[in-house]
Amino acid sequence: MFLKKIFNKINRNIDIIKVLVYKEWIIKYKGTYLGYIWSIAHPLILTLVFYVGFKIIMKVQIENYVLFLIVALFPWQWFSNSLAIGTWAFIANQSLIKKMVFPKYLLPLSNIIVDSIHFAISIPIIMLVLYFYNKPIFYLQWLLYIPLMFLLQTLLIFSIVLISSTLNVFYRDIDRIISLLIMLIMYASPIFYSANMIPKKLLPFFYLNPVFPLVNLWRDIFMNGNFNLFDLLILLIHIIFWLAIGFVVYKKYEAFFAERT
Repeated sequence: MFLKKIFNKINRNIDIIKVLVYKEWIIKYKGTYLGYIWSIAHPLILTLVFYVGFKIIMKVQIENYVLFLIVALFPWQWFSNSLAIGTWAFIANQSLIKKMVFPKYLLPLSNIIVDSIHFAISIPIIMLVLYFYNKPIFYLQWLLYIPLMFLLQTLLIFSIVLISSTLNVFYRDIDRIISLLIMLIMYASPIFYSANMIPKKLLPFFYLNPVFPLVNLWRDIFMNGNFNLFDLLILLIHIIFWLAIGFVVYKKYEAFFAERT
């Protein structure tokens, strides 16, 4: 009986997530003509900007630099978009919070899933660039590594967004802080530079940034078909740490959402 209740609750939550994801998807592309194109345009434009700035002007000595950038920028877009939009998840859905009884944490989770879909449909672009650089466009290990990374990145983003979206209900300055934080995290992540370029004495400080091992892992998976276990361990530590804080903050404030949104 107990297991049946848990199973029914999981199914109910999955149904709610499906509805929320559909709603967010419709809202995101309502009135647009290019639709999916927008989900790949931003990282491609950033790739062009970084290529000109760092490869052509500053002469960064990194081989296959366009590929190097793209395999990091697409996962980064998923992270940054989910954090920016998810921070407003509770405020943007105040009518649902006040009228319906359901796990409120499914709201930011639905935003993250929408962006994960965008990332998933950008993988063919990455494969196309791999082909252009005469790299393997598929590794058998991807069948395990990519789903695992989808799960880990979803959990990481969810843990951080749970904090930002909860606090944003009560402290509206959080949105401005998140905007600055996104910029700082980007420059503290090995997106347009290699982790090997960082002095060893400074490397532990960079690993305090949860996106640092995340980018390393995605880049290794796409470019080499493998990943560094140390980066995986650090990422898992970040996920556990931020999830614990996220649910503590969420549980503390959840009861007051309806009156403050």
